[in-house]
Amino acid sequence: MKKWMTLFNLVLKDQFRLSVLRERYVVRKERLWEPALAILFFMMLIPAFIVIGAFYQAVYMGMQWAGHPEGFLILTVAGGQSVILMFGFFHGIGRLYFSKDSEALLALPVTPVQAFSSRMAGLWISEGLLLCLLTLPGFLVYGWSEDVGAGYYAKIAPALLLLPALPLSLAAILAMLFMRVTNLKRYRNLLRALGPFLGVMMGVGFQLFINSGRSDKLGEVKSAGAWLVGPGSLTETLTRYFPPVKWAADALGSPLFGAGGISWLLFLGVTLAAVGITVGVSGGMYYRGLIGGNEQRERGGHFRSVVDAALKKNPPFLALFRKEWRMLFRTPAFALQAVLGTLLFPVMMFLPTLWLHGDWQQNIDALNAIPFREEVLIWGGVAGVAFLTGVNGVAASSVSREGNLFALSKSLPVSAGVQVAAKWFLALVFTGFVTLLVTGMQWVVGGEGSVLIWTAFLGLSAGFLTTGLGVAINLLFPRLDWNTPQEAIRGGFNGLWLMLTQLVGGMLLAVVVWIFRMLSLPDYLIYSFILLVLVIANIGLFAGVRQFAEKRYRKIEC
Repeated sequence: MKKWMTLFNLVLKDQFRLSVLRERYVVRKERLWEPALAILFFMMLIPAFIVIGAFYQAVYMGMQWAGHPEGFLILTVAGGQSVILMFGFFHGIGRLYFSKDSEALLALPVTPVQAFSSRMAGLWISEGLLLCLLTLPGFLVYGWSEDVGAGYYAKIAPALLLLPALPLSLAAILAMLFMRVTNLKRYRNLLRALGPFLGVMMGVGFQLFINSGRSDKLGEVKSAGAWLVGPGSLTETLTRYFPPVKWAADALGSPLFGAGGISWLLFLGVTLAAVGITVGVSGGMYYRGLIGGNEQRERGGHFRSVVDAALKKNPPFLALFRKEWRMLFRTPAFALQAVLGTLLFPVMMFLPTLWLHGDWQQNIDALNAIPFREEVLIWGGVAGVAFLTGVNGVAASSVSREGNLFALSKSLPVSAGVQVAAKWFLALVFTGFVTLLVTGMQWVVGGEGSVLIWTAFLGLSAGFLTTGLGVAINLLFPRLDWNTPQEAIRGGFNGLWLMLTQLVGGMLLAVVVWIFRMLSLPDYLIYSFILLVLVIANIGLFAGVRQFAEKRYRKIEC
């Protein structure tokens, strides 16, 4: 137990960077603006918390109208656990297999079970915080609306503590299986590159499964409550196929001395059994996947050998682009963030709606009836391209992804400007994918050729500017001391700075467009002027970032 507590203490310090933050802000008193920015970020979560609460309130009212308010807790629990299952899988891979200190575990006098369980305990804490943000507003909405007693609120804390355990256990087993399978010599790189795409497709399939057979019901009864509760509803499906979800909901909503107590015992028993099985399985699977991953890096993953071999056959720019591409797609955490940021929102929101019958055609007809439909499609598409380009993390982590290997990049016989251009171009590839997705969706809803063309040109220009800003911000604030790949690809404060910059730039463009509209200028002149402004800004930014990289590369410490 003493060894486990020591490992867990190290995990907490590393995961939340407690020692680094204390040294930086308390001892050295450096970069004191970062805590202020962090406080601003947490203050921004308050409106998000309110918005989530308003969403839950609307869902509850629909279910109350249908006469089944008790099903509200089932949906809240199921939604939170689904998110934890998805993120826990990829975060678990990063935490268990791609931490910088993963190799050190093999030399320590600890068992695989001790190493695995200590890391999963740290992941439990971080995923539990995410679960609180997603489900706590729903639990509070139910308590206020149902006017329950203090006993209900007392049960929320232990429920939030236990809810992440079951999906994290399943996610951990899937992660160990995935790493074991993808360490097959012949298909290792292919499987790891396809993994994120398969994850997106599985998410779409799950959504189609959940929604299948309910579109006719939506057409008959114009109420969300009719779709959520009753025979053949979403709530009934969850109860039938995922009983622990109902047990957790009943444990919260029912009296403790009665049905609630039985539900607590059932849910607690299943949770402990899942944790026990996962920990037991880790004894035989964890180190095997970890050793295989290390062998892969040792045999074929040398940064220097990849670049040197490429430089002998290709121009420097193409060689560096290939290096960036391989680094991105051969690291599951990097590929996940890039793919999810590019595909998840449009695919999972658009395709299931297109697949199901429901009122899809009526929604298209309503959109076509809007007087300013063309402007909505074009500017909405441009905003979508810019947003998805910013959230995929490729540009905002362009330098940080290299980690300690950045020292080798500085020693290459290639200018920093060319290296940054390769990183920029890699991010632009994803911008191109996003633009194709957005224009494809516009075409499906009946967008004319002019809409698609203007969206493509304006979207690519806005995406080019967004990626350039992301690269520049990461050059200014690189994070090379990350421990897991997620810490690098998320961007941290870099992502927040990019979002704020996008927000300010979007507001300025919106004001300019509004002024031109008030002057009754033709639409094509407005689009042409904005496109010209974006092109000029991109040319200046491209030249400026390359010059800035030449100076900044020498100052970045590895």
